[in-house]
Amino acid sequence: MDAQRKTPTRHAGIYKRPTSTGAPRFIAQVRDLTGKMRSRTFLTLDEARKWQAAELTDRERGAGLRSGGSMTFEAYSEHYLDSHPQWRDSTRQATIDKLRPLNAALGRKKLERITTQDVQNYVNERKAAGKSASTIAAERNLVASVLKMAVNERILGYNPAQGVKAPTVRKDAESRNQRLTADQVRRLLEAMPERWHTFASLIAQTGLRGGEAAGLTVDRVNLLKRELVIDRQLVKTSNKRPVFGPVKTPSSVRTIPMTDEVAQLLEDHISEGVGIDGLLFSTRTGRGAVRSVRGDVWREAVREAGLEDELPEAVNGWHALRHTFGSNLIENGVDPLTVSKLLGHNGAEEVIRTYAHSSDDKLASAMTIASSLVTA
Repeated sequence: MDAQRKTPTRHAGIYKRPTSTGAPRFIAQVRDLTGKMRSRTFLTLDEARKWQAAELTDRERGAGLRSGGSMTFEAYSEHYLDSHPQWRDSTRQATIDKLRPLNAALGRKKLERITTQDVQNYVNERKAAGKSASTIAAERNLVASVLKMAVNERILGYNPAQGVKAPTVRKDAESRNQRLTADQVRRLLEAMPERWHTFASLIAQTGLRGGEAAGLTVDRVNLLKRELVIDRQLVKTSNKRPVFGPVKTPSSVRTIPMTDEVAQLLEDHISEGVGIDGLLFSTRTGRGAVRSVRGDVWREAVREAGLEDELPEAVNGWHALRHTFGSNLIENGVDPLTVSKLLGHNGAEEVIRTYAHSSDDKLASAMTIASSLVTA
């Protein structure tokens, strides 16, 4: 038993094991690119060290990798998309949108030629271009995910995006409170292009998600019953036709009531004509108002309304109107369960966590109540 016990030498990964003849053997170990430990036994320590050094050099050079490193990033990103058939259409489309600027910068580079500095330069350029920290972080994470798959498939020996630093997405008090003031909502609505005014007003008065509003067709609007059926969202367009996908969660499938004002707003809008396949909201050519189009309209309205310096980064998007709707309901005493059903959330707890905000006045009022209970 003792003859088979190995003991470490002063060289990492090399062990000495006695034999029954008394002459020691030396075992050298190296972990390969797949994570598997490889070992060999030698008569001398020198031979063991030479073999280990050679194996480590080959590992650094990527020996044992499959062919494919000469594939471009853009070509491999297509393979990455194909490798996720389980994704929802909305997730797939969002990933495709994130890949566009990445392919513009890195698409023609061969996988084996992409360096950590290449990815860091991309992050720095996006930051210099004024892109938000959350956008840059999402793009950096996508590069890392694509290249990680290449490592897992043994096409690359390491992930060059792993050590890249992206801007920190800060969740400070200002960014958590995405509620707009009544004056900001008014200015935004006034700044909207005429054909987008109804879209913005609908979200402001119903709390719909942007994709849900964009996916509305005339058959989902019941003017007689004053109801909106929310059971899908616009994902993309294909050959000018809208492509719909499921809403965010099962809880998001809902039928919500319309006020007389919203019903009249939609009736007037529909009377002026609808888009392809009955879309309520579309571009001038009748195509669906996809995410990128909606984003351009929002940013232009923010500039037109003179709100660029007033709105923190996290508030600068259509979701701010939805958040304002939910926050105002909670602020004015509507119970969280009702708000949850209107917004398509999964229960009251999520609504309280997302939309309940404590102002300084509320905190002071709470302390006054607590103090009066003690001193009464």
